[in-house]
Amino acid sequence: MISELEFYGGARYSAVSVDVELKARQPRVRSFLPSVNNLNIKLPVATNLILGGPQFFLANLHASYDMKLTDSGDTELATIGPEQIAVVTLVGNIETIGVWLVQVRDVLGIAQGA
Repeated sequence: MISELEFYGGARYSAVSVDVELKARQPRVRSFLPSVNNLNIKLPVATNLILGGPQFFLANLHASYDMKLTDSGDTELATIGPEQIAVVTLVGNIETIGVWLVQVRDVLGIAQGA
């Protein structure tokens, strides 16, 4: 289980060409610039996380490519479309896959690049 201090995390920008697996103790705010369509963002094992959140803010900076969001068991939870952000909250962590609440929103004026 991560501590309260670790929960609040930082931010990271990533240009990505392969699937991404998120881990506990990584920055909560993540922005991705995918170079191919339909890359996967896999959430971490839920039993290692504190309930609540948001656990992650995941931004897709690309103007054309989608990204898929899955739990740790590879079940698709949402599509993060071009220039959208997913707000991800953990509402259950008894099982490794967890119970996640995902809200995907359009973002106006999103800046590409780091």
